[in-house]
Amino acid sequence: LTAASHGLTEDAERLSKALAEAEVPLPSLKDGAACLLPPIPLQRTCDNSWPLLEVSKGLVHDALAKGIDMVAEEELVDDPDEVKEALGSDADDFDDDDDFFGEDKDDLDLGEEKEELGGGGWGDDGDDLDFGADDADDAADEEVVDSSAGADVFVAPNAGVDPSTLWAQNSSLAADHAAAGAFESAMRLLNRQIGVVNYEPLKKTMRDIYLGTRCVIPGMPSVAPMSAVLLRDETNSLPSTCIKLQALVDRLRVAYAAFSGGRFSDSIQEFRSIMYGIPFLVVKKAEEREVKELLNICKEYVIGLMLEMKRKETKDPVRALELAVYFSHCKLQPSHLVLVLNIAMKAAYKQNNFITAASLAQRLLGMPESNLEANRSKRTVATKVLKKSEQSGRNEHQIDYDSSKHFNVGAFSMKPIYQAEKSVKCPFCGTHCLPEKENETCPVCGIAQLGVETLGLVVSS
Repeated sequence: LTAASHGLTEDAERLSKALAEAEVPLPSLKDGAACLLPPIPLQRTCDNSWPLLEVSKGLVHDALAKGIDMVAEEELVDDPDEVKEALGSDADDFDDDDDFFGEDKDDLDLGEEKEELGGGGWGDDGDDLDFGADDADDAADEEVVDSSAGADVFVAPNAGVDPSTLWAQNSSLAADHAAAGAFESAMRLLNRQIGVVNYEPLKKTMRDIYLGTRCVIPGMPSVAPMSAVLLRDETNSLPSTCIKLQALVDRLRVAYAAFSGGRFSDSIQEFRSIMYGIPFLVVKKAEEREVKELLNICKEYVIGLMLEMKRKETKDPVRALELAVYFSHCKLQPSHLVLVLNIAMKAAYKQNNFITAASLAQRLLGMPESNLEANRSKRTVATKVLKKSEQSGRNEHQIDYDSSKHFNVGAFSMKPIYQAEKSVKCPFCGTHCLPEKENETCPVCGIAQLGVETLGLVVSS
């Protein structure tokens, strides 16, 4: 097939005979089969603005060029008769036997002075001196001088700096260092800025940033492809990273859907994956507030989900009531808070803690979302619980909860930490813990060290 389609008639006949002798059927040649040739390269000649570097051809070429010029000059005066014919009568003035001033130089008699000029009165005894190693040094110096005589020796220009090296030098963002492949410096920045000590959850994100910054451009057939880097804009030499704020917001919707569907394990995993992408964001100064708000949302949901999962594992009904009440104080979306308040209100009513149940029912009824058609049954139940609780007005069990005071839930103890009490914070997500948990890894984000004073999250240059 190759010989027939490429016009190699003799080879095609020879191969067809060999196949016939071997009783192998001949393959059929398709219509339109032709020789495959690479595309003809095009060269733009109208705009020859590419910078060119003048390169000297070296000492040998210069010497050869001078020799050719000398030979050319000798060829011009090879025939003296032609020169005399050209000069005419003036040629006698330049006869080889006469001096330029018309005097015969053979008539000069210099006598003894002529002999003294050729004498050896000064002697050449210095030529026989043996200076040992100094002679070799002098010879080497002469060679160096001779080799340096050619000032036109071509010197190759210095290699340029890799763009990724400049990224790590000119930026204080962890994303730029990860894009440059400088993972160690990126980890040092994360440790200084937000106190990161556990880098294992961030490994995949840093690898994705490094790979996403590079692209491969295919070229001509049989030619290796060209590699290039993606930049943020034409005026900025820093890389364009694959972690975008809008992408994290889209993942937040996925986490919300898992929360509403009761898939708490999937939901907490989604919220934490968003948190792991936030340190590698590159945003404008005006978008920093949105980034911090996104981080706080993820923190509140992770704490709430930890409380809910702990409540389902707890066999003590009073402790389960406390965890449900604490969950209702997390800053959630209104539609989600209705679900949490409904669970906590029912748990308090079942344990005959009517005062707690009444406060939760009032909070639920005071939300505008309770008037929606989807929440009509919850509003009806809350109305009945409030009426019955106001009639009883007692709590059967003492729980660690004061609705009149603001508090933060301790991530380790799962108990309230009121404003007057001492606590340590996570430098990344802001989670509160008891002072004895200082220098431990935050259980909410899982990457930062508690109680470390740092600069804070840096996502804009």
